[in-house]
Amino acid sequence: MAYSNAVLAASNISQGFKLQLDAVWERNLPLVRDRLDRLDAFVSTLSRGSATPQQFEEAVDIAHKFSGSLGIFGYPAGSQFAGNLERLLQSTRPDHNGIRNAVQAIRATLNL
Repeated sequence: MAYSNAVLAASNISQGFKLQLDAVWERNLPLVRDRLDRLDAFVSTLSRGSATPQQFEEAVDIAHKFSGSLGIFGYPAGSQFAGNLERLLQSTRPDHNGIRNAVQAIRATLNL
């Protein structure tokens, strides 16, 4: 009997934690969308050949934040795509197509 009570308690904690994570995700959706939009704008600037070092730094920062957080919210693939994007951005010879594809993959994974 004690075992089933422990399992039930763990399940309730797990459900409560999931609900809290979902609430945090919902509150932060405007920020997530803004970051995705900034990455899209960066890709456009990059395709025109006019991306500045500061824009690269901002894109790396966004990719790093996504890499570290998306998995927590149930998007492990998005976290992997963001980690790949971060590596591409930090390359001495950035692959513009790879960067664009990584940004598109993050957006698609999040359905945003």
